[in-house]
Amino acid sequence: MTIFESMEGRKWKQRCSTCGTPMGSWNEAKRRWSIWPSSLARSYQPEGDGASSPEGAIHPSILAAIRADHHQFYGPWRLMNINDDLPKWDGYKEQSQRVP
Repeated sequence: MTIFESMEGRKWKQRCSTCGTPMGSWNEAKRRWSIWPSSLARSYQPEGDGASSPEGAIHPSILAAIRADHHQFYGPWRLMNINDDLPKWDGYKEQSQRVP
């Protein structure tokens, strides 16, 4: 893993040293990690049938743990509209304006 400082003294990002895939980031101001979905294993062995899961299948426990409950940074700069019932924020959830 390679870690680099993306905002001096404030934010660090992690990438795979081999392929460069983004894995996550640390935000010093919020004292919080962000783990990016590309760093999670996506295949698993379904219980009971002994068969492998289809390529790219996500274990149900992972799906439940990372299921979205809102959209953030959903401002006028967005590239597309998302038509679902999740609340949308123009910044961080409950720390910015909610988008109608």
